[in-house]
Formats: sequence, structure tokens, C-alpha cells
Amino acid sequence: MCLIADIGGTNARFALVEEGSITPQHERTLSCANYRTLIDAVLAYLEDVSQPMPETASLAIATPVSNDRVVMTNHIWDLSLEETRKALGLKSLKVLNDYTALALSLPYLAKDDFHQVGGGVAVDMQAMAVLGPGTGLGVSGAVYAGDYWLPLQSEGGHASYGPLNDRETAVIDVIRKHRDHVSAESLVSGPGLVLLYESIAKCDGVVHELLSPEQIAKKALSKSNESAQEAVAMLCGILGSVAGNLALTLGA
Repeated sequence: MCLIADIGGTNARFALVEEGSITPQHERTLSCANYRTLIDAVLAYLEDVSQPMPETASLAIATPVSNDRVVMTNHIWDLSLEETRKALGLKSLKVLNDYTALALSLPYLAKDDFHQVGGGVAVDMQAMAVLGPGTGLGVSGAVYAGDYWLPLQSEGGHASYGPLNDRETAVIDVIRKHRDHVSAESLVSGPGLVLLYESIAKCDGVVHELLSPEQIAKKALSKSNESAQEAVAMLCGILGSVAGNLALTLGA
């Protein structure tokens, strides 16, 4: 068996997979905030599913991975890969950036795994882009290199975002009063939704409630808060803009 995990800034999703299989078993989601270290979270997961420590582990983590030391961008975990491997008694520990791992999965997706949003027809063996908001904004892609797919390690979520219309300009001007750099991730993410909601209210001179991303989304869907509705709509529009620019940049 191999331990696999998708570790974000908020949640760590664990499972076990048999050699030669891609079907996860014993899936669990743990809150990162409940554990002091990644090692603690792994041990808690295995205890919860009553499984022994496997010999190998392959982890996708929401932060740049370039050497032995991995410091999470949106969480407090700071680890040495070799020390973690030894502490867990693993023969092998493979760690990738979470969106690099997603990029590697793209060629294996079937047509039924996709939901087409816009027009056009996908071109075989063309570069592919992937992005997604969560605690941050993950960005990556994959290009065909002749006989294999090459994943692109990217921190594209931290690229600057430029407003596309007068309303976005007004809202982002409010944000710029207290931060020097407005990145795509600062707007298209859970914290970004809160930032947009609060900035829209300030822009309009509206007294706003202090709400979590989940509460903002619920109020937007129930149409009970105009600032929340506009924040969700603006986030979706910015996500579409960032996705379009990524596709153009990669030729995807």
C-alpha cells in the first residue's frame, strides 16, 4: 500500500492506494489546524482508519517544492522531507506541489471527466492548463514533450491582477489602500472572497457583517446580501479572466 495525500492550507485529505491501482481507499479529510505537524496528521489518519504505516508515501502539497525544506504558503507547517520520511519510517517519500500533481493527472482524464463551459474543440496533444481556488489559487499546466507530458511548476496565483472595468477598478483601489500588491490569489480564493466582499461594502459606504467565505457564499445564493452577491459574481468573473489569460499564455 502507498499513502497518498492532498494537503492544502485548510484541509489535508488522506487515502491509501494499492500498488498498480488508482482507486483510493480509506479516504479521510482532516483539518490542518488541528495538528502541529504533518507527521501528527499522518499518524492521526492511520490511527483513525486502523491501518499500519505503509512503506511508501506520495503527497501533493499546496506550496512550492524545490528542495528538502518545505514551508507551506497558507499554513504553519514547516518540514524537512528527509526528517519526515525517517520519522514515519518510510522507505520512500515523494512530495510534489499540489497543482504540479494535478497537471500530471490531466492526460489520464477521460472525456466524461470534463464539463465544457465555453465553446471550441480541444486539440489533442495541445498544452493543458489547470487552476483552482481554495485557501489560495493553484496554477499549473502540462505540455507534451514527444513521448511524455511535462508538468509546469508554477506560482501563477501570485501574478498581479489588473482590473478589467470601472467597477473592478473602484473595488481594487479600496484594496490598494492597505496592500501594495494585488495578486490573482488575493482575489480568487477563500480569503479573496472575504476581501472582495468587504471592499465592495466599503466602496459603496455600506456597513457590512463580518462573514466567512462560506457565509458569504450562502448569503449570495440566498440573495440576502447584495455585497455578498456582487463579491461572488466578481470572483467568478476574475477567475474566468485569469483562466483565459492562462490559456493564452500556455497556448492551451
